[in-house]
Amino acid sequence: AWKPLMKETGFAAPKGLTFPARDTPGFEVSYDLSRHECLWNGPSWPYATSVALTALYEALQGAGVPKDEAYDTVTRAMWEVVEATTAPTYRKLFSKPWLFNLIGKMLPKMFSKGSGAGWEYAWHPETQGRDRLQFECVRCIYPGFFARYGAPELGPAFCHADDINYGSIPGVEFRREHTLCVDGQPCDFLFVRK
Repeated sequence: AWKPLMKETGFAAPKGLTFPARDTPGFEVSYDLSRHECLWNGPSWPYATSVALTALYEALQGAGVPKDEAYDTVTRAMWEVVEATTAPTYRKLFSKPWLFNLIGKMLPKMFSKGSGAGWEYAWHPETQGRDRLQFECVRCIYPGFFARYGAPELGPAFCHADDINYGSIPGVEFRREHTLCVDGQPCDFLFVRK
C-alpha cells in the first residue's frame, strides 16, 4: 500500500505529498493560480492529504492489520514525510532574520482576505510583539472530516505535523496548548523569537 505513496512517480515530491499521484494524466508541475487558488492537480493541500492517509489507514485495517498498528504505520510515515520535506523548508526560511517580522506584517492581511475553504483564523493585534507572533485557528477541516470517516484519532496526528514543522525552527520557540482535534478548543499558535 505504501509503494505509490513514496515513489517519485506516485505521490512523493521534494516539498511534500502531491495529489493526485504525479503520473496521473493532467498533473502539473507548474501552476497558474489565476485559474483557481486551490488546484487539484499539483501540490497537496490538507484535505487531499487527509483523504489519502485515511484511505491507507482503512486499507491497512481492511487487510487485517490491527487498528493501533495501522495508526502507528500511517502516522509514522506521515511524520517522516513532514520531517524530510516541509520541516527543512521552515528551518531554512526562518534562518533569515527578517522573516519573523515580515510574517507578522503579512499574516493579518492574509487572514483578513480569508483563510481558505474550511479554515478560519483569528489574529489578535494586542498580543503581538517584535519577538512574538500569536494567532488561533478557530475552524479547520480535520475534526469534521475524520469524524465523518470514522477515524477521529487521525486528527491529532495531523496537528502533530505542526509540532514537527515549527518545533525545530532555529531561534524560534513554538508553543501550542490546544487544538480543535485534541480538546475542541481553538488551536493556539504562538511563536516566540529567542
